[in-house]
Amino acid sequence: RGGGAGGHRGIASILEHLGSPDFTRLKIGIGRPPAGVPAEGYVLQEFAVAERDLLRETLARGTTALEVFLARGLEAAMNTANPTRPTLASQN
Repeated sequence: RGGGAGGHRGIASILEHLGSPDFTRLKIGIGRPPAGVPAEGYVLQEFAVAERDLLRETLARGTTALEVFLARGLEAAMNTANPTRPTLASQN
């Protein structure tokens, strides 16, 4: 909830129209484009065959997050959707 556009033109448009950053976002990241590839072209190209399994898993996790958000709220959805990353302390 809240925050800036982070370079995303669609989010910038929503911010401008609402006049406030106070709205909830469900964002699915696709990573950064390879060197020399314009971001606009990268985000609009088809997924590679090797990426399709990961895409299915990601969309399933996003669907679950949306269902949890609608039923139990933002914090529960974030806890469900965002994978836990190991910290240095947990690796020792």
